[in-house]
Amino acid sequence: GGCAVSLCCDYRAQTTHGTFGLNEVALGIPVPKFWARLFVESATSRADATLALLRGALLSPAEAKGIGLIHELAASDAALLPTAERALATLLKLPDDARAATKANVVRAFSEEWEAYIAEEARGGWAMLNEPAIETAMGNVIERLSSGKGKGEKKPNPRAKM
Repeated sequence: GGCAVSLCCDYRAQTTHGTFGLNEVALGIPVPKFWARLFVESATSRADATLALLRGALLSPAEAKGIGLIHELAASDAALLPTAERALATLLKLPDDARAATKANVVRAFSEEWEAYIAEEARGGWAMLNEPAIETAMGNVIERLSSGKGKGEKKPNPRAKM
């Protein structure tokens, strides 16, 4: 989803609407090891990020910004691209080699650990997704989404106030 992809970015901007988070726990499945680690390590508040993961919470943009998962909020959809372009322009003013080497220093160990774990992650993920309890949980999610439940209805909100 969008949260997972954005966690790989140097700068995260979002509009003031929508949500941000990894809600796997709310769906009945565990957050994959390295996605969980990246989520928590990307936040300025490890405690709040961990709690959001454990609750399967989808945070409001303001909540996500408050714990450092989003760097900047754009006031509207139309303002989002200019917001991102300003952030990019700031980075591009810096010497490429220094910026790239610094980024490599920051992410290298994490990237190498994740790469070494890929085969195990695939095996474990497949085994987990084939467990009867997980199959049931995922079937329930698919049924709920397919039946149109929640369209116009008030449904429980898994978002936890931080």
